[in-house]
Amino acid sequence: QPSAVDVGALLHSLADMLRRTLDQRITIRVELPAAPAALAVLADPGQLESALLNIAINARDAMPEGGTLRFSAGPAGVLPAQVRREIDDPSALDERFLRIAIADSGTGMPEEVKERAFEPFFTTKQAGRGTGLGLSTVYGFAKQSRGAVTIDSTVGAGTTIALFLPRPWDV
Repeated sequence: QPSAVDVGALLHSLADMLRRTLDQRITIRVELPAAPAALAVLADPGQLESALLNIAINARDAMPEGGTLRFSAGPAGVLPAQVRREIDDPSALDERFLRIAIADSGTGMPEEVKERAFEPFFTTKQAGRGTGLGLSTVYGFAKQSRGAVTIDSTVGAGTTIALFLPRPWDV
């Protein structure tokens, strides 16, 4: 059930919960604009929280020795060409989207893994450690919300997954 979701409040709440539950060697940061008043998206709040949690769990698993997990949000700016192709509405205006990014300092992914990361039942984890449904669920949520998701990863340098979601029209 889509509604206006306060992304800043959601990220702070999620970060607080993760600080209590994740390995203490993982530092969690939330970075928001100085005036986060317009940080809202039009999405199902429970599904958005679930998508962010799925990404955070994957990030945790990519940092077995600890590291940094960083949540950020802000206006999308000019939509990347890849995002524009993914969005169901080709006439969508760039300023109508918010970018929510989750970055980790983990192991990163080689190109051949990154290309398949959103496929159902494909997992980057060891046998018996993952279902391969986390990132495919995130992808499905983004599409259902009339948005898109991107992945940027470098082996040894970490991964950033960014959700591009529509903002409510009244913001």
